[in-house]
Formats: sequence, C-alpha cells, structure tokens
Amino acid sequence: MRRYAIWGFAVLWAALYLMSVLIPMMQSPTDMGFTRGMNRVLTFLELQMAASLPALGLWIATRHLPPGPRWLARVPGLLAIALILGIAAVILWANMGRPPA
Repeated sequence: MRRYAIWGFAVLWAALYLMSVLIPMMQSPTDMGFTRGMNRVLTFLELQMAASLPALGLWIATRHLPPGPRWLARVPGLLAIALILGIAAVILWANMGRPPA
C-alpha cells in the first residue's frame, strides 16, 4: 500500500509541477500598466503551492526507505524549499538595496 502512495504522490507532484510551468505560459496577460501579467505569476505560485502538498506527502511517506532512494524522493520537497528561499532572498535584496538618491 505504501508503494502506491509513494507513486501517487510522485505522479501528482510531477503533474502539478509541470502544469505550473505550462499553464502560465499559455495564459494571456491581463490588466494594464505595472500589474500586466500578474495573473501569470499568481497562477504559477498557486500551482507551486498545490505541488508542495504532494511533495510533503512524499517526504513523509518515504521516511522508512534507505538513504539513497529517500533522498531521491525528497527532491520535490527540496525544490519547494528552494523556491520559497529564492523568493524571500529576492524580497530581502530589493528591500536592502541602496535607496534612490
């Protein structure tokens, strides 16, 4: 049963991750001016958030595996963590930059 759960989480994560890239590319940008195309960014982030849930389930479901396959199953979770840290780094970098003269 656990094997099917692991494969289910992996397939669901892969589908959501792929959709988070493909769907925003196919959307037409809405709004005008500064916020034009913000719908694409929000769709990407929403689907990434949805993909992080099966990644968490995959992380938890593979606790009993030996270290080699366990690290392979943790790649989706590590990608989600890297995305969160990357967004936080960009926000901090923008806020800590030199103020305009």
